[in-house]
Amino acid sequence: MARKAKAPQPTTSTPTIDRLAIASDMLAVAVPLYIAQLRGLPDKEFQATWQGWIDESTLEAAGVFSEVLPAGAGKPGDAARAFNALAKALAAMSFVPGGVPFGTRRYEAHPADEPEEGN
Repeated sequence: MARKAKAPQPTTSTPTIDRLAIASDMLAVAVPLYIAQLRGLPDKEFQATWQGWIDESTLEAAGVFSEVLPAGAGKPGDAARAFNALAKALAAMSFVPGGVPFGTRRYEAHPADEPEEGN
């Protein structure tokens, strides 16, 4: 009895997800929004919020940022918390003279970029 040759099985490649590239693109949107949020605060509230965002970014940062964002590990909600903590920290640090570099971008809060009254 002759064997029939098997037809080659089509191979479907699973698309790879570059979580860091996606996070970087999302940060380009989120950080300016958080900068605008900080700018809209009165001085005392700005200081408290700024310090809170810096403090928030240090909580379990090494494990969260190194495992959750690139690999998608962790419990539900960990990635969102890590992303927002990072975005807030970058926004807060953007007010330091010279801003803060992250990846291929530099986040810097420029007072000259604010819209003029009535625009």
